[in-house]
Formats: sequence, C-alpha cells, structure tokens
Amino acid sequence: MFKSVLRARLHACGLSSEAQSLRSKNSLRRYQAPGVYRMLGAEGELLYVGKARSLKDRLGSYFKPSRVDPKIQALVNQIADIEVT
Repeated sequence: MFKSVLRARLHACGLSSEAQSLRSKNSLRRYQAPGVYRMLGAEGELLYVGKARSLKDRLGSYFKPSRVDPKIQALVNQIADIEVT
C-alpha cells in the first residue's frame, strides 16, 4: 500500500524519477532502510538534505494531510525531485 500511496503523492507533486523507481518490491525495501535524502527544486537546486532511520516513514511524513506547518508546506510546494541514497 505504501508504494502506491507514495507514488501517487510524489506524482501529484511532480516528483517523477523516485516515484518511477518505486515500482519494484526490491526498491521498496530500499526505502524501509536508513538513508539520506535530497530534495531538489525545479532547476535542480538543492532545497534540503535529511537523514532518516526509515526513509519510508520520513519521506511519507512530508506528504501527510495533517502536515500544517507553513515551513514544511512551503518546502513541499517547491520540490521537483527527491534523490535517495
């Protein structure tokens, strides 16, 4: 379920490259592990770098409807892509 929900949310925000990589179960396992993520703007500019114990949980938290913090909303509105390592 997470895979389809996150893919839909990423696509709705214009995040296509990482959303496309979520198609296989092997890539989904990658997101359940710790890692570093980089949020990029429309022109490839770096907006934010973060680390997480669970990339799945952390990245999903940015797109929850209950997320009302204006700073986070402003950041999410600028995201064009997310790179994960």
